[in-house]
Amino acid sequence: MSGIMTDQELRSSRLTFYEHDVEKIDRVMEEFLKLSKARCALLVDKDGHMITRVGGDARINQDTISALVAGSFAATKEMAKILGEEEFTALYHQGASDNIQLSWWETGRS
Repeated sequence: MSGIMTDQELRSSRLTFYEHDVEKIDRVMEEFLKLSKARCALLVDKDGHMITRVGGDARINQDTISALVAGSFAATKEMAKILGEEEFTALYHQGASDNIQLSWWETGRS
């Protein structure tokens, strides 16, 4: 095989979100923002595509953040393998004034 996914393989490997699904997810994320006092919550797929977002700061390019999150998890997954772990499921980055918590899960995983 050439390494190129067929259209059917691509469709079956991706989740599909319908508008009512995203609305429910947004409500949960809005509640999360209230409880955590976070400014923004993003739902990003493993390829760095933003599914939905709640809150945010217009000065921050959230699409770029999404792509960088995907790269960060890909690198972290490889580090876990090297260290004999199946995976690391959370990352935390702390700055002087802002922090980012990244959590990861795969479909079919409980």
